[in-house]
Amino acid sequence: MLAELITGVAFMVTPAVPPPIQVTPPPTGAAYGTVTIPAIGIRAPIRQLPARGTGKRVLDRGVGHLPSTYGPGMSGTVALFGHRVTPTLGLAHGPFRYINRLRPGARIIVRMPYGRYVYRVRGHKVVRANAWSAFRPTLGGDVLLLAACHPPGSSAYRYVVRATLR
Repeated sequence: MLAELITGVAFMVTPAVPPPIQVTPPPTGAAYGTVTIPAIGIRAPIRQLPARGTGKRVLDRGVGHLPSTYGPGMSGTVALFGHRVTPTLGLAHGPFRYINRLRPGARIIVRMPYGRYVYRVRGHKVVRANAWSAFRPTLGGDVLLLAACHPPGSSAYRYVVRATLR
């Protein structure tokens, strides 16, 4: 409006908005970030899960990022999977062994090459192992989902913790 008054020509002034983060997905199995959960004493590498299959070899070496979901900090749903029982990272159990102990407000810190993101636990649910709709990527909302087999040692269900970006 001011530009039109000064020049007599109407044109749109667009405010400067930073571009969204653009990240090329790493190769399957590659570590490219870390997840730290102080309440259960876990710090684990985040690795890219395969587009198809279980990714057992990836999960045996850390936490896996579901490639059909957004990356941390990209303004959408992020899904990370981890073992509960299978020994991983020198532990006697998997990194998500005690995710059922996470209470609302607990911090989950995700470090990526492009930033640090702190999420707060909001709640949890148990879903059937084949309920992939629970992990459907949604744009916006900044949601982090942690998932592991449930009960420990069984693959019939998934224990899913929901957290939001602080």
